Order: sequence, then structure tokens, then C-alpha cells
Amino acid sequence: MQLVDITPLLLIAFLVWLWFDSTRSHELAVQITSRLCLKHDVQLLDETVALRRLGVSWPREGLRLKRTYRFDYTIEGTERRTGSLVLLGSRLATYHIDSPSQETVVSIN
Repeated sequence: MQLVDITPLLLIAFLVWLWFDSTRSHELAVQITSRLCLKHDVQLLDETVALRRLGVSWPREGLRLKRTYRFDYTIEGTERRTGSLVLLGSRLATYHIDSPSQETVVSIN
């Protein structure tokens, strides 16, 4: 069997893996976002966690997929705001939420 024969199979396997990994990462992002909103005393709206950007990053641990998610929340229940979080693989790298007391941007390393 030559490489040309298995290339379509490898491509399909990669796409299936990417789909499963993306689904798992989205579920993780929803869980993390829910906890962050509780921590900062804001309300997550409609579980609106959506993938905004997909890329690669090469931290010390090696090559990782870098996913940026966007979500909507409210502080007082009247105004819709937008926050974000970045996952490197399955690890939270950074997030941004405007809390009632001050703007919060956290970098986690």
C-alpha cells in the first residue's frame, strides 16, 4: 500500500479527531466560563460560548491548539457584555471579564 492510497484515510481520521477534540474543548470552555462568571459575580447569558479563532501555539509543553472563545454575560441584568477566554489545548491560558468592581484580565501561566 502506497502513501497515495492512505492519504484520504489519514485526512478523514484527522478531521474526525479535530471534530471530537473541538467538541470536547467547547464543553470545557462552557464549564470554565460558567465558573468564571460565578467567581466574578456576573451572569452568563444563554450559555453563549462560541469559538472565535482557532490557531496553533508552541508553549514550553510543545505544539498545542489555541482556541479563543467569546461569551456574553450581564452584570446588573440590563446590559449585555462580551468576555473572552483562550484555551491552549485543554488548559485555560487567559480570560477577560469586566467585573462589577473593575475590568479583569487574567493571564495564567
